[in-house]
Amino acid sequence: MGDELELNNLTRPLKDFTAGDDPHIHIKDFFAVCATMDNGGISDEAIRLRLFPFLLKERAKEWLYSLPSGSVTTWTSLASKFLAKFFPAQKTNHTRKEIMGVQQLDGESFHEYWDRFQRLLASCPHHQIEDWQLMQYFYEGLLDSERMMVDATSGGGLMN
Repeated sequence: MGDELELNNLTRPLKDFTAGDDPHIHIKDFFAVCATMDNGGISDEAIRLRLFPFLLKERAKEWLYSLPSGSVTTWTSLASKFLAKFFPAQKTNHTRKEIMGVQQLDGESFHEYWDRFQRLLASCPHHQIEDWQLMQYFYEGLLDSERMMVDATSGGGLMN
């Protein structure tokens, strides 16, 4: 009973994952909760493997239980399969295209555009786009007036 109560208290801040949620955010939140646990000599890997199923709902839980017995023996394997299922390659490709074609909106401040760009990057941390390219996409997406301001602030053309 005590262990069950401790598990409930530790996982309460975590939202149960359903198939429509962002799997990257769920894993980050899951890691944060796991890091607060007194592992009592149990490896982090074992804790993650044991707790993760309790935080899945509906199709996500059905997916986990449909995996062949013995096919998941490490946290890395489980996380990879989870991300492949709930953030498939076509979604990654779509998000990469959004990153590459990002545009500042009329009426959107520089900081609002920057924040939106950062959220876009965070939604797909495995985008595999080099930092210099990210800077170029962001810069090229600026409104002309903002780009001129950036150029003036940097002492000339930023991307020259």
